[in-house]
Amino acid sequence: YARFTPRTYTLKVSKSVTGNMGDKRAYFKMTVTFTGLKAGQTYAIEYSDASAQGNHALVARPNDQAETVDNKTAFTADDQGKATVPFAVKDGLTVSIKTLDYNATYTVSEDDYSSLGYQAKLTGASGTLNGPRVTVAVEATVVRVIICADARPTLTNGINGINGYIYILHGQQCITIHQSGT
Repeated sequence: YARFTPRTYTLKVSKSVTGNMGDKRAYFKMTVTFTGLKAGQTYAIEYSDASAQGNHALVARPNDQAETVDNKTAFTADDQGKATVPFAVKDGLTVSIKTLDYNATYTVSEDDYSSLGYQAKLTGASGTLNGPRVTVAVEATVVRVIICADARPTLTNGINGINGYIYILHGQQCITIHQSGT
């Protein structure tokens, strides 16, 4: 008798942080939602950097309480074959979710960090696992650029006066104040 081995898939989610003020050490929350998995089946999660396993504080948004995400090494589909898997990613990290079932569907989302100046872009963020490639890649890019009018990206923490304005870069927030009498 011939033995049938069903095709399985690996979903890889990679993160890159770019821009003149992007924090490459910061963790961002992403979530993958699956349907069409085997009910009660456990699936493995691997991280390209072993130190990414465990609990990680996320980049803080204004007026948010500190939030953490526990990067687990496995998850189990519910009795309807669904699962929601949150994880924290940072620049250069790839999360691989292994042995996913043929015809399972996935949707990857990222929390909104636009209040911090980050603009997210997801490529390949949803689909059905049924093609000839057994590895499916999702690229998550977040860009952060802060420019203080005429202050240019060379502005460092402190105060600069340019063209009758004072530009203050405090931490990663830019404040512009007009000088009177100039």
